[in-house]
Amino acid sequence: MKFAKLENLLGDTERCGGICELAIQQPRLDMPELLWKAYIDFERTQYIKVWIPYAKFELSMENPKTKDKERMITLRQTNLI
Repeated sequence: MKFAKLENLLGDTERCGGICELAIQQPRLDMPELLWKAYIDFERTQYIKVWIPYAKFELSMENPKTKDKERMITLRQTNLI
């Protein structure tokens, strides 16, 4: 996250996005929710390339509220909320 932030501060948004993409593909992350939040904040968009993997991540979590999160993500993506 710090490397991505550095690249963003230097104005290299393409490299920042690439670092975020590499990060989310790692098989093990200590705090994946922070990475996802940083990536989404960086994109600040309805960009589907960000939201679909995030929805898949939420679905992979063993949490009874996962379905609600998936619905919220879908609604945000489709601009219904």
